[in-house]
Amino acid sequence: MYDTEVQTINGFPVRGEAKFAALYYDFLEMNVEVSEERKLHVEKLTEDEFESLKKRLAEECTNKENCDKCYIDEGDCRLLHGWKKEGDGFRHSYPLLGEYLPDLKKVILYKDNIDDASGKPTYNGVLSTYIHELFHAYFHYVTEQKQAEYNYIREVEEAMVEFSTLVFIRFMKNEFSEEWYDIFDWASESIGKKQNKIGDLPAYGFGRYLFDNIPEDEAFNWINKYAERLGYIDEEDELVKQYKQMIYPCYPTEPGKCLELLRKILFETKNKSIEPRNVKGNLQKNMKNEAIIDSIICLLNEYRDEMLDPVSNKANLDSLKYLINQTIRAYDIPEKNHHLSQSAFDRWNELSTEDIMKKHYKDKVVCDKLTGPVKYVLYTGASKTGEPTDVTNGFEFRKMFHEDHVIPVSLIFDEMVKMPVVDKKSIENLLDGMHMCVILKDEDRNIGRTRGRSLDYDKTIEDVYNRYGIFLCKLA
Repeated sequence: MYDTEVQTINGFPVRGEAKFAALYYDFLEMNVEVSEERKLHVEKLTEDEFESLKKRLAEECTNKENCDKCYIDEGDCRLLHGWKKEGDGFRHSYPLLGEYLPDLKKVILYKDNIDDASGKPTYNGVLSTYIHELFHAYFHYVTEQKQAEYNYIREVEEAMVEFSTLVFIRFMKNEFSEEWYDIFDWASESIGKKQNKIGDLPAYGFGRYLFDNIPEDEAFNWINKYAERLGYIDEEDELVKQYKQMIYPCYPTEPGKCLELLRKILFETKNKSIEPRNVKGNLQKNMKNEAIIDSIICLLNEYRDEMLDPVSNKANLDSLKYLINQTIRAYDIPEKNHHLSQSAFDRWNELSTEDIMKKHYKDKVVCDKLTGPVKYVLYTGASKTGEPTDVTNGFEFRKMFHEDHVIPVSLIFDEMVKMPVVDKKSIENLLDGMHMCVILKDEDRNIGRTRGRSLDYDKTIEDVYNRYGIFLCKLA
């Protein structure tokens, strides 16, 4: 599977399985932010789920009298400490050490949380967390190369990412530097502690079990197989369902059976589809865009003929112009031309764990990060001013966010009308030059629709967006 010839990647010596280590260097150019924010991950259980879990923990404990890890005098498991009654359920939160944002291709490291977890400032914790997030980035990258959907299944991915992190650090300490011994000790202990938690964390802790029980000479094969299967693992598959039930919301009592289920998922289960699921969508998008271009050419030729007619009807011109503009709006802009303002990104992170770039117009925004009512300004229709509103559960996307054509459709239309020759390639090039940016409604009301804008994207960003304090996140 691996050759033994010595190579270098970016000046890094690569021998056999050491090829794997090169991914660490491949992603060093990634957009990385070290944040001082003490961000929390919030989990919730219904009252029935909590009571069922409480009963399960009591039944599974085999050392009720002398358990120094779980039980207290009242008989309730210590693992349930920290879960607080809230409304009709129970809520618990824990500090995030880092996260990978696939749509922004960005890693965020929460250094203060990492230091708190270590009890002191630590380079080991930062690097270990960074490697963990790099593996999310790596698996996302591999999936994109297959044009498959990055179907993140938390119980599977977090176990495999923690396993991969330990395998990688072990390789580095064995091959290159003693400094990696301390990093390995930190990562191994930190991941192992997650086995004694409730909620999402046991899946992470299971990564330590995988590391301890999968032979070292098979480890790379497991990681490669997971990368190969990504995009094809079916969450509705019975094996996947059984695995998830065993690992959530507490660590499995029979982790060996859980490991065997995961082995079958990776090595024995057939792909749910022969072709990557995204390919069909890409083909449909291309066909749709071709149909839109054909429609625009037809309408545009009719519009230009109407303009040259000395007895043309203004109402006909206005109708044709409206139809062309609406057809332009239906064109699927290239993914690289979709943008997000920093303010919209920050606001979204206060509200939801969903993907903002998949939300549009009347879509419901689910505010799963809010723990109670928070006042935000929401807009109705074309109103110039918004109304301060208590937000708890959700609202329509368009009430707070706006999808802005950075280069206005009216300018695209004017450029089409001026074309000496209307042909498919010219129209396609013009449409592929459009840019869409999600901004706050507050920002939209400040900058106006066409004021100061041109067909030059960079100039429009500088003269209009930046001038009014709107700066963009990097999505790629």
